[in-house]
Amino acid sequence: MAQDSTQSQQISKLKKMWTSFDIWVQRWRWLLLLGIFGIMLIVTAVLGRRIVTVQKEVTEVRTEVTRVYLEVTRVQRVVIGLAATIGANPTCPPTCGPTPTDPPTPTITLSPTSVSTPTSAPSPTPTYTPLPTPTCTPLPTLTYTPLPTPTYTPFPAPTNTASPPPDTPTWTPSPTTPPPPVMLGITPAAIVRSVGGASFPVTIIGEHFAQSVDAELGAVAQVTGAVSSAAGTTITGKLPADLPVGVYGLKVINRDGSNQSGTLSPAFTVHRVPLGPTIALESPYVVTFGRDAGSPCDTLQHQVQLIFFEVPGGLGGPLYIHIFDADTGGSTSMFDADPPDDGYGTTMTYTLYGGAGAYTAPEARSATPSPTGITSGNLLLTATIGYSDTLDGRWGYDAPIPFTLGPFLASAGESVGGRQVFKLAIEGGNGNDENWYRVALSTDPHTNTVPHDARMFAFYWTGLAHQVHQSDLCLHPYLTGTTTMTLGSLGCASDGEELWVRTPFRNLMATCVGGRFTPDRFGVEDGEQGMTWTLDLSDYMPGAKAQSLLFWAENEKGSALPIFIRPTTRTPP
Repeated sequence: MAQDSTQSQQISKLKKMWTSFDIWVQRWRWLLLLGIFGIMLIVTAVLGRRIVTVQKEVTEVRTEVTRVYLEVTRVQRVVIGLAATIGANPTCPPTCGPTPTDPPTPTITLSPTSVSTPTSAPSPTPTYTPLPTPTCTPLPTLTYTPLPTPTYTPFPAPTNTASPPPDTPTWTPSPTTPPPPVMLGITPAAIVRSVGGASFPVTIIGEHFAQSVDAELGAVAQVTGAVSSAAGTTITGKLPADLPVGVYGLKVINRDGSNQSGTLSPAFTVHRVPLGPTIALESPYVVTFGRDAGSPCDTLQHQVQLIFFEVPGGLGGPLYIHIFDADTGGSTSMFDADPPDDGYGTTMTYTLYGGAGAYTAPEARSATPSPTGITSGNLLLTATIGYSDTLDGRWGYDAPIPFTLGPFLASAGESVGGRQVFKLAIEGGNGNDENWYRVALSTDPHTNTVPHDARMFAFYWTGLAHQVHQSDLCLHPYLTGTTTMTLGSLGCASDGEELWVRTPFRNLMATCVGGRFTPDRFGVEDGEQGMTWTLDLSDYMPGAKAQSLLFWAENEKGSALPIFIRPTTRTPP
């Protein structure tokens, strides 16, 4: 019984353990399944990688076995070929003489007594007659006669006696093309025009000049006696002193067969007035009409002239506006309109503007002035002049009672790009007469003198063409960022007379036809921007009667170009 009880207890304990295990399995069965699945994946991956490795190894072994097989086959073929060659060509004896003949084989005849008699019944004994021994006739010994060593005789070089076809390239190397000339500058780089003066020496500095060269200054002159240095870095020669006023480019052509050329622009400037630390900044004669003038002088372009002055921003001391023949009377500076001899009743008002908008207002920088453009900015000074014998034919500072606009400070102008800009408006008052006058900017109340970098310009000019007072009018429009220049003009009365339009490299021409100059549109070429062109009326013959000529210039967008009274290469403000 005790034994049965022990067995029951053991069975009960086993059942509990199984129950606990079953409960544990039920609780963690998914985890177990996931673990088993993961182990299977790992084993599969490892086995798969190993299988791939084994496959690669088997492939490599197969490749190697194939290679060895092919090599053995090749060796076998070589051995078989050697054996066939040896069998067909036996080795030659050293003496290379005839092969000795073997002695004849003796004939053996068997007699009957030589054969033992058997004990059996005798039978006819056959007589053995041996077959004749074959005589071996050796093959003739091959005599090895080596082939003569070939002698290399080179073929003679071909001689081309025929003329090559036109498209057959020659083997003669083409000569190296020399580099084109390069200009770095010319000294002197500027002169004052001297009519009748002697030619002056110039030196052109650069690189790659041939021993024979041509040097040209724009389209107005050639450097005479041009001689290049042995090193090809300088050219010396001469230029005439009476060159037309303007800015010019320089062109050098190598006359070494290549005819290569180089240009430099701007390179040289011809001025009308002397150069120095100070200059006389004086306008040419300007013409302004009274408000009652008839057509075609009844426009604001004829009755109002806007002139701009530009000075350095840090300029100290007082400034003055001087006017030559400011009054509206006198036979030398005034034209009495119809009916003649009715007196000079027209007045002129001179007004100076500065401050913001005096220059930068778009209406002020127009070729067709408007009331807004005339009065933009801060009014600084103004004066109205009528008839006065004391001002006739002289600068205002020389009059018994001096007349001038000033003093004023440079800081009163409009600040533009580090420069100070002023606007002078000259307006014709009541009357129908036209007034001729000149204006100047000065730092001195008794002379016309300003720093050399002060400038005067306008966006239109009504100038005077006169055989006595002004026979060589020149104006200088500044071009930049444009492809064409359109020249506006009005008032020429001498049909067929010519106006020169000088660019840095070209001399262009317009002809007076019906009160205007034509052609009026000019294309801009390389090296002709970033400087002024020249409108040169020195060859224009107005006749006995004075003519007032209105000029303006525009780019292809219709924007007015600034027109300076002196040639310049500096950008406008």
